[in-house]
Amino acid sequence: MPFSSKVFRNLKDSIVGVKEQDEDPLKTTRLAIEAYSKDSKALCQTLQDFAKANDELDGVRGEVVNTAKAFLLPMDQQGGLQVASDPELTKVGNVFSAQIENMSRSKTETRKLLDDAISEASAMERRLADIDTAFGERDKAAELVAHYKEKMQSLNEEHLSKPKKDMDDRVKRNLVKQQNAVEAYKRVDNQVRADANQVLEGRQTSFAKILEKMCTYLAKNGKTQGEAVPAFEEQIPAMIRESEANLERTRAAREAAKAAALARPTKSSTSTLVQQQHTDPKPETPKMEDQTSTAVNTPTAKEGDDGEKKVDEHQQKEAPEAAEEGAKEEATPDQSPMRSADSLDKE
Repeated sequence: MPFSSKVFRNLKDSIVGVKEQDEDPLKTTRLAIEAYSKDSKALCQTLQDFAKANDELDGVRGEVVNTAKAFLLPMDQQGGLQVASDPELTKVGNVFSAQIENMSRSKTETRKLLDDAISEASAMERRLADIDTAFGERDKAAELVAHYKEKMQSLNEEHLSKPKKDMDDRVKRNLVKQQNAVEAYKRVDNQVRADANQVLEGRQTSFAKILEKMCTYLAKNGKTQGEAVPAFEEQIPAMIRESEANLERTRAAREAAKAAALARPTKSSTSTLVQQQHTDPKPETPKMEDQTSTAVNTPTAKEGDDGEKKVDEHQQKEAPEAAEEGAKEEATPDQSPMRSADSLDKE
């Protein structure tokens, strides 16, 4: 019968759970432990979410660096394509990538601080869970004490109303069980009190140790991010503005060169002008008539004969001289068109 009663109690506890004590002297302590355990679970989950978010952010940083390099590095470094690039913007890509990679490296180097904080928060959560389990064992011990107390009362009443030969043995046996139950309850109760008080008293200290690691983690990474502020705020914007100014100056110089080329005569137009000067007909210089022939008076018969002889002799003398002058003119080319072309080239 006692064995059956114990089996039944254990079965009931496994199904409906152990009932808390109606007038528990540690009720306030127990409520404080429950609240602390709830906060500890929330802290542990928050730290885990924080670590996960940082891991995801590191992945995004890597994608940002790859994207920046894809846009700002010269294309001839990405497959042999020869395309003009801006060296200033290439420097921008290198500076930006270096700063982001430095942040990621700092996150990796300080990750142990974050892992240690999560580990301590998890240990705190487990310790509070152990105390909650100890409270459950205490409830079972208290329930067993109440069981034997009730049973002893029943045996005493039965022994008084109907004395039996073996009743004394039953009373003594159950009395021993009751005493053992009370001693077990006291041991569990004392242990629960000590553990609960220790955890509650060290509540601030335990969290402060976790917070210290978090602060160190945030401070080191914040310092690294702060070192990148001048590059992000001043250096990179200044480099981009300088690139834009260089591009504008290059565009203006190109437009000026184009305008100057349109205003200056080309070599083909100059050669066309020279050809036109060579093909134009040379103006003929009128020959001076011999004034002597116009001024001759009508001769007499004798004078006429003498005059004809003189004219014939004069014409015979002038004919070779005219032929020599004509040959000289044909042998000597006109230099005026060539001088014009030279002067045009100089202009």
